[in-house]
Amino acid sequence: MHMKKGQLWISAVLYVLIVVVVIVIVLEALTPVIENLKDKAVFNRIRDTFLTINEYVRDVSSEGRGSQRTIPVEIQKGSLSVESNEIKWNLNTEANILEPRTQVELGNLIVVSNGDVDAYETNESTFVLRNSRAFFEFYEYGSLLNSTNQTNSSGGIVAFKGSSIIKRTAYAQGSNLLNLTPSYSFFVPPDDANTMIRGYTVLPRTGSGIGKANVLAHVNTTNYEYDIVFTLESQADYLQVDMVKGLN
Repeated sequence: MHMKKGQLWISAVLYVLIVVVVIVIVLEALTPVIENLKDKAVFNRIRDTFLTINEYVRDVSSEGRGSQRTIPVEIQKGSLSVESNEIKWNLNTEANILEPRTQVELGNLIVVSNGDVDAYETNESTFVLRNSRAFFEFYEYGSLLNSTNQTNSSGGIVAFKGSSIIKRTAYAQGSNLLNLTPSYSFFVPPDDANTMIRGYTVLPRTGSGIGKANVLAHVNTTNYEYDIVFTLESQADYLQVDMVKGLN
């Protein structure tokens, strides 16, 4: 009789241990899912906070000098920074919030997934588009803001060749650049690469860690007027080129 009681007690202990192990395994399997759900919730709160901040900025700018607002911002996860007149929040997550290399614009709020594009103007009168894989440098010709000036090379519409829009291309290897020496030419027949064209180049938006950026070259030849849009996307090792009808 005592042996049977002992056997029952041992069986009960083994049963309890097995149940505990199963529960631990299930919880470990669900942990990534729970973390992803938390990250999505954090993202939604920060997105709404940024939209609210944008509304406050609009209100303050319309009210004039002396107007101010107190905006509570709670950052539960990720990092917040202010640079180049932009407020940025960065979150590293495995949650499928956006598809890779995606950029969504909600007014002044831009949401980027895997954004690694930098767009900036240099002191050598050039524009640069670069990401973790590629580097493209463009000559700065004329100025969109002063496009009524037909002759001054420091602004307005100037003369240049379609083969002289891109100054430098390179593969990016960390902080190092491996220069390439390809030949570029952009024209619409009957014009050719040696045709002198009138126009300007412009970098519409600067920034770092963005989803994509572009340089626009406005071209006015003897026969046609059009825009060439050069776009570099996140993690791309190529430049996308689109030709559209001129804006002017």
